[in-house]
Amino acid sequence: MKSVVLVNDTTTQMHHGCELVMKQIRLLLGKRGIKVLATSAEGTDWRCDQAFLTAAARCDAIIVNGEGTIHHNRPAGRKLLEVTELAEQHRIPAFLINTTYQDNPPEFKQYLDKFSAIFVREGESAKALAKIAVPSTVVPDITLSYDYQPYSERKQIGVSDSSITPIAKKLFALCRENKALFLPVLRSSKYDGVFNFTERLRDLKFELTKLKLKLTGAEDYLQLRNLFVKKSIKQFFDAVASCHVVVSGRFHVICFCMLTETPFLGIDGNSHKIQSMLNDIGLSPDRIIAEDDIAAISMQSNYAYTQAELAALRAFKLQAKAGINNMFDIIAQTINGRPLPAAKSVSALHPNG
Repeated sequence: MKSVVLVNDTTTQMHHGCELVMKQIRLLLGKRGIKVLATSAEGTDWRCDQAFLTAAARCDAIIVNGEGTIHHNRPAGRKLLEVTELAEQHRIPAFLINTTYQDNPPEFKQYLDKFSAIFVREGESAKALAKIAVPSTVVPDITLSYDYQPYSERKQIGVSDSSITPIAKKLFALCRENKALFLPVLRSSKYDGVFNFTERLRDLKFELTKLKLKLTGAEDYLQLRNLFVKKSIKQFFDAVASCHVVVSGRFHVICFCMLTETPFLGIDGNSHKIQSMLNDIGLSPDRIIAEDDIAAISMQSNYAYTQAELAALRAFKLQAKAGINNMFDIIAQTINGRPLPAAKSVSALHPNG
């Protein structure tokens, strides 16, 4: 069996979207006979992880899960790209997948050029790389490879959070004002479906914290959001699918809305990823709301998809699954030394892309 090491393992974030990304990466590699030997956790320096370095010395490839890390010259993004030096040292291929790329310095090109293939999540990231003569393929976020049947009953409105705390607080205020269902994407336990001793202790601590919040009537948002956490990916999906509309500043919550065909409004964040994905699909630009306009959102308005939007969304989801599988086929065939299939950008398949 072939093996890889994975950089930027985001399961440590206790985040439904990141957890699903990692589950799907392992699943889709496993279907192709590839085992993940070791991972380097998000927020850590792979150079200081001896277990990771040992595994890298005997694996067949390095995969970097970019997600939302490589933008605006963030040091964490640079560290991810620098792993190509390790791949070069061991003479193995490296792949950058599932990434957004935006507003980085030209010197990043020296690392980007060493990847065997680069797969970005949306079209604007591909354009940013093209400006520095780095080829890439548009393959939507890996969460879109997940199978979920659309929920049949939509009975409420939902509001999710944001990674940017001031925006999250405005969204929480909107939720309270409209008596909506609050859907923070973070959760109490680290690994969905894992019930070892450590996770049970963490879960007990979380439940005690919730009880304390209820008894003391805390008003701090960062504490209050814990009252609304869903403990599993399925619970979160079911909650999203039960809504007529969801307002969110989280990229992965927007992906969950698309998987469940739940209408949504997305809040501008710290990168182009949400706006760019909507452009790739062909959804209305009116679905993007500026931070300053959050308080003015009318939750009683009709945000249902138009027939054209729904058709575009369904076509995009089919193309996304095909593109994601094609990406993992390319990785597997490169590792196995076989001729590569042609990579197809999903945005190029869309008539409006």
